[in-house]
Amino acid sequence: MVQMFWTDIYFLVSEPNLNCLERLSTTLSPASLKTLKSVTITPLIDWENFDPYANWTHELQQLAGRNVLEVLVIDIDVETNSRCTTDPARWAQLDIVLSGGGFPYLGCVELKVTVWHAAPVDEEFMARLRRIEDQFQWLRESKEVDFSFSLRSEWV
Repeated sequence: MVQMFWTDIYFLVSEPNLNCLERLSTTLSPASLKTLKSVTITPLIDWENFDPYANWTHELQQLAGRNVLEVLVIDIDVETNSRCTTDPARWAQLDIVLSGGGFPYLGCVELKVTVWHAAPVDEEFMARLRRIEDQFQWLRESKEVDFSFSLRSEWV
């Protein structure tokens, strides 16, 4: 019997109805989950009010206590003329999940948001996104976790 062990996984999420809930925790064996060190998720948002994490906060709850995760990168692309939710409670879910003690090896969390546009950028929307960084109180104050939040706008 051959066992596969994963240390790095990359997910691109671009389907509006894709539910990432339990994708990782049910696909990988418990032994593989215990060797997983890095996860990168890149949701592509092209409709209104999409969950910025594509249910990954729920997935991370399933992994809590069963991992050696060191690096988590969430790189969100907001497509032209689209909007992700700016609801602070939805964004704060990541901070809540990671602050619960279930990720003792976590040393780096990167949250990157790129808003793509073909016309002048919607400054009101960008201002709401800039305020999102305030929702990560535990991550920003943690001495064990290097947290970075970046927001940029790019022309298509």
